[in-house]
Amino acid sequence: MSQKVFIFAVIHEAKPFLRGLRQSGQRLETLWHQNIPILDPAWSFQGGQVRVSGMGQKHASELMEGLLCHSSDVVYTCGFAGGLNPKWATGDVLYHADPEMEDVEYRLRRSGASPAHFACESRVATNRDEKASLFHQNQQDAVEMESGVVREVCRRRGIRSATVRVISDAAHEDLPLDFNSLMTPDMRIDGIRLALRLMGKPGKIAELIRFQSRLKLAAKRLADVLMTLTSP
Repeated sequence: MSQKVFIFAVIHEAKPFLRGLRQSGQRLETLWHQNIPILDPAWSFQGGQVRVSGMGQKHASELMEGLLCHSSDVVYTCGFAGGLNPKWATGDVLYHADPEMEDVEYRLRRSGASPAHFACESRVATNRDEKASLFHQNQQDAVEMESGVVREVCRRRGIRSATVRVISDAAHEDLPLDFNSLMTPDMRIDGIRLALRLMGKPGKIAELIRFQSRLKLAAKRLADVLMTLTSP
């Protein structure tokens, strides 16, 4: 039986989608391996899975190499993306699907998502100048950190796949902090380093709170679109 696999980098991207599945009557079950929960958060539901890989290409590659998928399955790489093309606004949902996925494209377009092209980078694009430079280099619509790896593994295995991402920060917007400088070598936010940064720049706290509120709205918009892909 074919299944749909929805992959997110971090749990905050996935929470509204998980909530939507529960509200639709789906029963979510934690995935286990030899009586031990899978290291990265993962759930199964009727007809699919939700997986959280961790940020960055390394985590995405590790998840994909261990993911059991068949040629009849569909993999969606989902989450936030930074805007590069000035035409897209925060909250816009963009997608790029394999050519043979006309049924998926139809559902995505009906839900208000727009076709686009994505750059997959190894670091977070934190300000408008960096985004403008990336857009000048490659003319891609948005930038993120995992989808290129996920899609490449799918291509090698003959598995259909699509990128579905929501703009978390538009091309003209700076992030409230340089999150790259707060990352551990394992691509996780260092809580102590974040706290020290905010202590040194307390004015950033309100800015960060506003940004987090925007992220919640963007994740909810993404979840609404993804829910249209869960039905047979």
